[in-house]
Amino acid sequence: MFNNPFFYKPMTNIIRRLTMNVLPLCGMTVACLLTAACEKVVFDDDGQQPASTGRGNVVLTVADFEPMKGGMRSSVSLTEVCSRLHFVVYSNGDRLKSVHQKKGDAVFGTVELSLEAGDYEVLIVGHSGTGTANPTMTHPEKVQFSNITMSGGGTGYSDTFYYFDNLTVGDRTESRSYTLRRATAMVRFVTTDAKPDKVRRLWFQIKGGSGAFDAYTGLGCVNSTQVMVFDLSAEDDGRPLQLDLFTFPRETTGLLEMQVRALDANENIVYERAFKGIPVERNVISQLAGTFFIADAPEDPTVPGTPDDPETPGTPDDPETPDTPEVPDTPDTPGTPDTPSTPDSPSPTFVVDTDWTATRYYTF
Repeated sequence: MFNNPFFYKPMTNIIRRLTMNVLPLCGMTVACLLTAACEKVVFDDDGQQPASTGRGNVVLTVADFEPMKGGMRSSVSLTEVCSRLHFVVYSNGDRLKSVHQKKGDAVFGTVELSLEAGDYEVLIVGHSGTGTANPTMTHPEKVQFSNITMSGGGTGYSDTFYYFDNLTVGDRTESRSYTLRRATAMVRFVTTDAKPDKVRRLWFQIKGGSGAFDAYTGLGCVNSTQVMVFDLSAEDDGRPLQLDLFTFPRETTGLLEMQVRALDANENIVYERAFKGIPVERNVISQLAGTFFIADAPEDPTVPGTPDDPETPGTPDDPETPDTPEVPDTPDTPGTPDTPSTPDSPSPTFVVDTDWTATRYYTF
């Protein structure tokens, strides 16, 4: 049978058909499998929308930050200003796509997105706050930061920058570079006395500011009670402290109330003080500086010694005192007895340091 020439002709036709039809199909299948294995779809931190795959038509880059008013401009890297960046795209006011980056990422500061043709809104927020959920950015009119619990320590509020932009996507690649604007006001709390060893935390409660801001206006949008907790180490013992607190002013300028507590290792209150009328302004530092760690302020020698001074003229050993007509008038002066009570007032007296023009400093 194998020597029969009529047997080889059908077999030759079958082999030719396999070569022409089946093998190319196998090659296409292998190529598809290799392509699928090499192409990795990247999802953003929310796991909702695909982020950059290297072929996006929109490229957004953070190029710079607004400097502090009155501060000297210096060249700083992106990671020196913030440790977290959030890129959010909105369509008709609703969040469509979001990409979150943190310091150490290879592409920190730049994001590449794939968007269909149309009109969008883009919000970029940079900060250094802690907490995986900070901030909540479901809608641009309320970018919400949250307090950090006492057990966790840290602060949910930090120096915060943003940029809100309208974006139209067409047939060409859209590339934009942004200088982010500061949204926060800073209160710098400085103790001129040294921290005692027993103090392990400073707890701050601020009222009058906002823990959220509106990206349309750049102003705070809620009446918040902000809580910030700072853990202290043994390296801070015996040294003055400087801590920076941040809030989003609800108006161009505003006034804050602040309560400060020094806590020991068991979270017992060791020292406590309240402040009222702290003026704040976006992109401006308001500094509070003074003694804080005073164990027994009422027993300070300078305080109880003041009311004893009027008794000095009344000493019977001084014969000339009764003959002086001005002596009886001294107790009638209304300001004299009020002087000793001044240190007991919980509200500080703010004095503008004239050496600073744009950056304002206050003392208590």
